[in-house]
Amino acid sequence: MTVVINGSTGGISKSDGGNLVFESNVTTSSGVTIDATKLTGAVPATSLNSADGSGLTNIDAANIASGTLNGSRLPSNVPQVTPGSANEVLTSDGTNWTSAAAAGGGFKSMQVFRVTDATPPYAGNTATWSKPAGIKTIKVYVTGGGGGAGSLLNSSFAGYGGAGGGTAIKVIDVTSISSVTVTLGKGGDAVNSSTNASDPGDTGGTSSFGSHCSATGGEGARDATGSFASGVAFPGTGVGGDLNLRGGPPLGQSNNSSAGYYRGSPGGSSFWGHSGQTTGSYPTGFDEIEDSGLDGAGGGGGQYGSHNGHSGGSGGGGIVVVEEYA
Repeated sequence: MTVVINGSTGGISKSDGGNLVFESNVTTSSGVTIDATKLTGAVPATSLNSADGSGLTNIDAANIASGTLNGSRLPSNVPQVTPGSANEVLTSDGTNWTSAAAAGGGFKSMQVFRVTDATPPYAGNTATWSKPAGIKTIKVYVTGGGGGAGSLLNSSFAGYGGAGGGTAIKVIDVTSISSVTVTLGKGGDAVNSSTNASDPGDTGGTSSFGSHCSATGGEGARDATGSFASGVAFPGTGVGGDLNLRGGPPLGQSNNSSAGYYRGSPGGSSFWGHSGQTTGSYPTGFDEIEDSGLDGAGGGGGQYGSHNGHSGGSGGGGIVVVEEYA
């Protein structure tokens, strides 16, 4: 037997099995609308037999827009995660859910360390890298100082350029590190006298980032008649990095006796470029900064010209660049 309750706002039938069957939409006095597929409106907790919802045994969550359910009433297979700190996110290890800090990541900032000496020859010095807030990983580039150039010897021989310093590149976890001592290698001084032109220019100094990695400086050059393999200087190299690079060697000379000039060779480049130049065939004078290297590059070789001659340039001081990631 079926009992049908009809009204202007809808109807409910009671089957013999005890189930209520929605014949059409039913609207309660509290404004809750019931139809065959969903329940809309706010349902008072008392209508579920208790304030904590213990009278609710089954619910289709597909159309729930808002509200709160007591966690103790959720099925055991529904994961419950206690909220952590502000801005945390849910993470999974494949079995359990937890509230944890967002993974973050990405480039945030950069610190650049150069020698403080503003004019060649560039003296080395130390500095300190301090970790900014929120930084977990850094990528460091460490470059040694450039080698000093060889001088012109006389009206028949020009000088070679100095070699570039090496570079070490390394990724470092700094979660437990707050600061690191940075050492910046000097730029090698050039040989600037025809009386000792066969002596080599100074080798550039070694740069380092604490004990994590370092890079040696490029060798200084001799003049064209020196015993250093015809004046050629050997580059520095990175040590202890994930990637260790050699600096560039100096380029060749350009001697032209018929034109009356003997041009020295440019210095070897570092990872950053900036090798010391050698002036054209008829220089108007020695430009110490232009002929000296920068950021670990070698100095440009001295030259002789029928109108003028000049000494070689100094090597560039070392450089350390620190990229910082959250």
